Amino acid sequence: MTSSTPIQENSKAKCSNQLNLKHLNHLDGWMRKVMEFLYHPIDPSSLGITRILYGFLMIVDTTQERGMEKIPYKYKDPEACFFPLFNILTPLSADWMHVVYLSMIIAAFCICIGFCYRFVTIWLAVCYWYVFLLDKTTWNNHSYLFGLFALFFSFTKANRWCSVDGKLDQSIRNTHIPRWHLALFQFQIFLVYFYAGIKKLDPDWITGNSMVSLEAHWVFSLFHYVLTPEQVNLYIVHYGGFAFDLMEGFLLFFDITRPIGLLLGFYFHFSNACMFTIGIFPYAMLATLPIFCRPDWPKRLLVKTPQRWQRHFIIDAPKNYSSSDCIAVNSAKLGIRRFTKKNKFTLFALSCYIAIQLFLPFSHNVTKGYTGWDDHGLYGYSWDMMVHTWATQHVKITVVDLSNGRQFHLKPSVCYKYADRWNSHPDMIKQYATCIGRRVKKLGVKQPAVYFDIWKSMNRRFKQRTVDPSVDVLAAPWSPFTKTPWMMPLLKDFTWWRSKMVELDEKLLNDSITLSTNYVADFPGFTLENFVPEVYRVNLTVLQGTVRISVGQKGHNIDANQTAILPNNRTHEVRVVSKEPASYYYLFSNITMEKMIDQELNKINSTEETAKNGTTTYLKSIKKKLTPIYRFIYLKGLLYYHIGNNTINALSNILRNCNCDQNLLPTNKP
Repeated sequence: MTSSTPIQENSKAKCSNQLNLKHLNHLDGWMRKVMEFLYHPIDPSSLGITRILYGFLMIVDTTQERGMEKIPYKYKDPEACFFPLFNILTPLSADWMHVVYLSMIIAAFCICIGFCYRFVTIWLAVCYWYVFLLDKTTWNNHSYLFGLFALFFSFTKANRWCSVDGKLDQSIRNTHIPRWHLALFQFQIFLVYFYAGIKKLDPDWITGNSMVSLEAHWVFSLFHYVLTPEQVNLYIVHYGGFAFDLMEGFLLFFDITRPIGLLLGFYFHFSNACMFTIGIFPYAMLATLPIFCRPDWPKRLLVKTPQRWQRHFIIDAPKNYSSSDCIAVNSAKLGIRRFTKKNKFTLFALSCYIAIQLFLPFSHNVTKGYTGWDDHGLYGYSWDMMVHTWATQHVKITVVDLSNGRQFHLKPSVCYKYADRWNSHPDMIKQYATCIGRRVKKLGVKQPAVYFDIWKSMNRRFKQRTVDPSVDVLAAPWSPFTKTPWMMPLLKDFTWWRSKMVELDEKLLNDSITLSTNYVADFPGFTLENFVPEVYRVNLTVLQGTVRISVGQKGHNIDANQTAILPNNRTHEVRVVSKEPASYYYLFSNITMEKMIDQELNKINSTEETAKNGTTTYLKSIKKKLTPIYRFIYLKGLLYYHIGNNTINALSNILRNCNCDQNLLPTNKP
């Protein structure tokens, strides 16, 4: 063995210290570059425009998509069922919920004009997240995004341009803001696009089975000249949507490709506004497109307007480094000359936020108790927009009193009728069972057990049950971090039948409006109970496996490719008796509709209707085209009338109760 001399040990220690010092200097230089990027001063006008548009859109969102018109009915009964993220969250009374919503509208208006900015942004964020977390049935990606924006505005200084605060306090008017204030919004919008593209790598999207019947919409009319409807669905709707989401963030990020990104973004979001009823989301995304432009783009645009308009806005550049929270270069008075603990904490907080946002869309691998029966991502913040199309066949709720064996059925909407999303996720099914159990106990059911039989189809697959109907969900286990055992798996082995189902429909229906099909798949040993109305003639044909059909006491087995005629106005049962899952379809023929069509055909043959006056016919056509516009204006006016009337009544009730409480206070008589 060899031993080191003291001189060698000192030399090694000296070299080690030099390497560590060099590493620390390199790390300090890297962090300083990041901090200089985040705190670089930029023009406040771009963020100011975003603030104005966000405030205006949140007024519309609060009154419509947040369901303000439903408050008198939704929160009327304190014993009603709700689906909060945390069970400790409970709704206020209907009157006070009106106050919460009204305060959100006032806060959104103040954000729009930039008045009392810091207070109203925090208040809007608190109220919005309270309403959002209170009801998971209303969760979707864009509602979550609006909540994130509310948090962003509460931490940034978006009132530095075109705001009432700037008028009242000249020291903040048209001053620089740190770059991270705008970069935070840019990161979030980029992530929305990019992750939406990643989620569209789902096999159902790539094969063109996620979106149904969109190819016939007029927004794709130009493509119909060169492509078939099937090609429009696959290449434009699915492949085009995937490519747009994946690339849009990059197109907007770079100056050379930004005009293409703005053009494609405008077409994409305008098309979404025309095709889907998704609230203000398309308009909010349109409003965020210019975020990626230069920070002073509003001023550059205003400079080109007439002189009489320019005097109403600030179009001058901010004074050099006119903010104390930006990096100071060549400035002796204002700006950051040395990064403080506050600046480093901001960097740490931003890093944590970025890490959380990168993780959340894939967190369903951890929070397995919240995932749907199809084992896909969390609802609300997974950015898997439009990847899944759902169709519900029926929902059956059975309550059994275990103390005496009494059994009765409930309507699915008996305790909650404002949304049906609860029946797609195990956490909300469990919450609904708990609420039903609590309510039926008050009706005399001593020991309730609650069973669900829910049938759904995802992306044009067979309709199948999603919950084990033999499990008492009220007593069944549920955990946020483990897979729910009483949720049935997706029958993926039947996915290949989708193309065959399309061929069968073309063969069986032949564009007839009196015929319809219903494709069903079920697990071995399970039974489907179904009732055939009197107006239908129904056949059942087995595609795969073996089933036993029972009507009353009689029953017989049917194998693949065999057909059975089912009696109408009777209940029948279909039980899978094969060892593997079975699939079959119903063919319905509407007898009443057939008779009506025959009568109409006879009328057409016996009478000949012609237009006597061409001008009158033209005016009628114009009126027909304008009718949807009149209807839209009328319904929106009626909506806001009811919202205003209900809010005034709620405030009157609160004031009346306050006066009553004051009258009940003891008074000292002289």
